[in-house]
Formats: sequence, structure tokens, C-alpha cells
Amino acid sequence: MFSKQKSGVKLIENSPISQLYSVGSLVTSLGPEPDPAVWKIYDGIEIADGKEVSIHIYEKRGNERVGRCRKKEAIAELLKTGIKKLEFHSSPWLLQVLHGAEENSDSVVFVTERVVGTLSTLLASQGGGREGSQGLGSRSNSMENSCDYPLIDFEYRWGLSQITEALLFLHQTCHTIHRNVCPSTIYVTSSGAWKLAGLEHSEKMGEGDEEVSCTAWTTKMPKAAQPNLNYIAPEIQHKATCTTASDMYSLGMVFIACFNSGHSVIQASHSTQQYFKLAGQLSERVNSVLAKIPIGIQESVFHLVNQDTRHRPTARSLVQISYFGDPAVQALQFLESLNSKDTNQKAQFFRNSLLEVFSIIPRKLWLQQIWPFLQEELTKQEMMAAVLESVIFLVQESSQLEYETFIQPHTRPLFSGPKTVQASVTLLEQMPIFLEKTNKKELEQDILPMLYMAMESSMSQVQMAAVSVVPTILDYLCDEIIRTEVLPRARNVYSTNEKDVKIVLSLLACIAKILDKLDRSVIIDEVLPLLFEMRLTDVNILMTVLEIYRVMLSDKKYGLTMTILATRVLPVLTPQMVNQQLDIETYMAVRSTIQ
Repeated sequence: MFSKQKSGVKLIENSPISQLYSVGSLVTSLGPEPDPAVWKIYDGIEIADGKEVSIHIYEKRGNERVGRCRKKEAIAELLKTGIKKLEFHSSPWLLQVLHGAEENSDSVVFVTERVVGTLSTLLASQGGGREGSQGLGSRSNSMENSCDYPLIDFEYRWGLSQITEALLFLHQTCHTIHRNVCPSTIYVTSSGAWKLAGLEHSEKMGEGDEEVSCTAWTTKMPKAAQPNLNYIAPEIQHKATCTTASDMYSLGMVFIACFNSGHSVIQASHSTQQYFKLAGQLSERVNSVLAKIPIGIQESVFHLVNQDTRHRPTARSLVQISYFGDPAVQALQFLESLNSKDTNQKAQFFRNSLLEVFSIIPRKLWLQQIWPFLQEELTKQEMMAAVLESVIFLVQESSQLEYETFIQPHTRPLFSGPKTVQASVTLLEQMPIFLEKTNKKELEQDILPMLYMAMESSMSQVQMAAVSVVPTILDYLCDEIIRTEVLPRARNVYSTNEKDVKIVLSLLACIAKILDKLDRSVIIDEVLPLLFEMRLTDVNILMTVLEIYRVMLSDKKYGLTMTILATRVLPVLTPQMVNQQLDIETYMAVRSTIQ
């Protein structure tokens, strides 16, 4: 095993791709029999920007599956054709090629988005069972090995919906028949998305989806140069013709394999004779495994693998079944097609739709599937405020370890970096949530500097949010910070917004909360002068100031002496006794305070 891995790494290092990507560990070797997959997959890193990728290599030499040298070269040409088609038919539902095929005498190498393996290798590692939901951070962004990748029930629903969407794209947009839909041509990415690939055998659709000629599976050709016999539609083997319905049959067999320990109900063992024998028992064999399949798709599966192509649903009708209408599935589909959405659609989704379905999306997918999209959108100024709503949900629900490992490295720059007014307001309003998870270093270097800058902002909305949040985070602020940093800036907020009643009220609420953390001298030198400056024409401001005075009068520690009362407080409050705008309740409050 070690020598084979070493060989693959060496071949990649001898390829031009090694100038752009560094090769890592082997993720998955050749697919399990009877799959004809010939690719080995390695982890890789793009040298320029550190992006994680997958490097796929077909080794021409030493590959027992493909026979003599001449056949290996022919297979290399077939594989390169498939890669080119994959590049040409770009879609969120197809595996993304990052670097096209590079060939030399020893190998064919190409690079894709990072994958953890094919569905074939993952199903083979499931041990015949499916896992329940795990923690938020389990498996997220780790993806060490496809053999350690348990799939949960929701992932089958979500994954199969993606492959159905992929066929819809190929059939309706590309007018192409795939011809080899099987677990070894379905890849699972590091974020958990299922992507269709393996376009080597694809054919152009006939006019109006009429039958087109194709090659039936034969023992005269290497199995690696042909589609997987266990998933081939009967009409291909019987008549050497295919339509889009042939793909739907293969998809039905993939559905069955997902819930039948990775196996199609036809196990032909590379024998056309065995294939025809089992195909003749198709209805009985499907009925024998139907109970393993979720009730929501049993009827669809039964029709998909019907011998009569007229009874098979189209990709268009299949994507509309209620099994795929789950709101959580719809949300993840939206994310996968995010690049095709405009700013308003995305903002609406992140602010409302995603938050509504978070609770029904398995926790293990939050960081694995959703977080990468949020991460990317956070870097866009026009999307930052909307995305923050969902990010804050993840911050709140994550464990300390999950926050520090996955989320904090990407949210920390938000506090010091440029952002829109709304993004600033959102960060300030939700600051307590961040502070529950933050460490002292992040508090001092990122969060508090942002708070200070917000209080000094020229935007009243930002100042309002900053002043309003201070009372809720006092437990994280030492007395020295309140005295030397917060209070002076609070006075500045008043001087620039003394006519804005909302800001003034928020400022007074802030002062009322921090009184107990201030020394007597600070209250006398900083707080009282600010209260004396207050315009008391607004009843709400007057009542709030009166409440602060009553608190200060209740205890000598606040430093409100008789001299200060007589010379500074009463001259401000006494005129309110003849203020004709006061109602009886406010008048009595003024009178009570003065007495």
C-alpha cells in the first residue's frame, strides 16, 4: 500500500501540475470492485493561495484493471475527453475542475475542488448502516479519510437531490445523456456536497429525446473503459440505444445502492449473461429491498427502475417530489446555486430563510456545509450585514472549541476591518454573544477598539448602537476602562447628539448602569457636569435624569453633597416646577426629587 501511494505522489511531482499544487496524502485509491474507477485521489494545496484541492491521477503503468499498454492509452484519451466535458459544462451540480488534464507517458493528472472520495468508496465504508446526527463540529473541515466519513440520513436526501439536479442540468440545459450515473461517478466534496462527474461516455440527446445509438457493455473491452454494468439501463444492453430515461434508471439504482449497503440490485460480475438473467428478475429484486428505502421515495424508485422507459419519471418531475421539498434541502440547494443569485435574493435568504431552517438542518452540516458559504460572503461589503445574522447564530450555538477553531479566525477581522453602517450596528448589538466566547486577547485587541471607534463615529446609528450595548457588557469591562475609555467618549456622544432624544436616552441608560463602577471623584468631575448639561425639555429625558438623581441621593458614596444640590442641581430642576408641558405624574416626580 505504501509503495503504491509513493508511486502516485512521484508521478504527480513529475507532472506540470506540481508547479502549481503541492501534493498531500492519499485520500482514496481505486474504487472498490466491481466499480471500474481508475482514479487515485490525493489531497493537495494550491501553492499561490493555500486553497485546498484534490489531485486525481490515472496511472498508465502498473494498473491491472485496464490491460495492455495500447488499451491504457485509449483509456487515457477517454478520460481526458470526460475532463474536458466537465470543464465545458460548468455547474454547481457538477464536480468543479480547477486545472484541466495534464498528460505524460506515465499518467493523466487533473485538479478539482476538494473531495473526500466517491460515493462508491463512502458507501463501502458505511458498514451497512447510517449514522445519526452528530455535533456541530464533528467532521467539519477535517475530512482526513473517506473511510472515516459517516453519512447521516439527511445527507442521503440532500445528496440525491443534488444528483437529480445535476441530471436536470445535463438533460435540459446541455441536452446531454450522461450514460454512467453510478456511485463511482458521484463525488462528495469536503463541504458535504454531492457532485456528478464521469462524463466520458456522455452522448448528445436525440431530437425530442428520441433514442440515440450507444455501445452496449461488452467483455471485449476493458471494464475501465465502459460504464458500470450494474447501473446500465436494460434498453442499452438489449438494443444499444439510450435516452435521458436511461440516466433516470441508473439514478434509481443509485437511490437503491444508498439504502442497500452500497449495492445495486443487479450484481452482474462483469458478465452480460448474468446481467440479462438478473434484469429479468428486476421487479422481484427491487421489491425485496424496497422496505429499506425511505417511504417518501419508494414509489419514485419503483418507477425509475421500470423496464419500460415510459414509466420512468424525468429529472424535472423527480426534483419536485415532496421528499426533496424539505425546507432544509431547499436552503442547501439555494446555497449551492448562490453565484446565480442577485444581492437582494441572497440578503433575504441569509436574513430570513436560512435562520428559519437552521434548527431542522443537522448540526454536523452547519460548519461543514453552510459555514464555507457564510465565510465567503462575509468578505463582500454588500452582503456582510445580512450574512452576520446567520453567523451570529452559529457563534451562539457553537461550542468554545468549535468557535475558536472554525469561526473566530474569520470573524475576528470583522471588528477592525471596513464595514457598512448596518454591519457595524449588527456587530455592536450582538456584541454580548461574541463576548461569551471571546478571550481576553480578542477583547482587548479587537472588540474594545471597535466599541471606542463606534462611540467616536460620525454616524448616529453607530453611536446609538455603541452606547446602547455598554450596559449589557459591563461584566467584561474593568472599572479603569469604564472611567478612562467609555465615560469620556460617552460625554462626546452627547456633545454631538444633544438634540437626538433616542441617543440621549440611551446615553442616560448607560450612565445609570455604570454609576456603581465609578469612583466618587469621577462622578463629581464627569457624570454630574454631563447631567447639568442635559436639555430637560423632553419629558422622557427629564424622567430619566430624575431617576439618576434619586439613585445618587440614596447613598452618600455617589458624592451628591448639599452644596452641589443647592448650587447645581436645584437651579436646573426648580424651573421644571412651572413647566406647563408636564403632566401630573412628571410634575409629582420633579417635586418629589426636589423635596
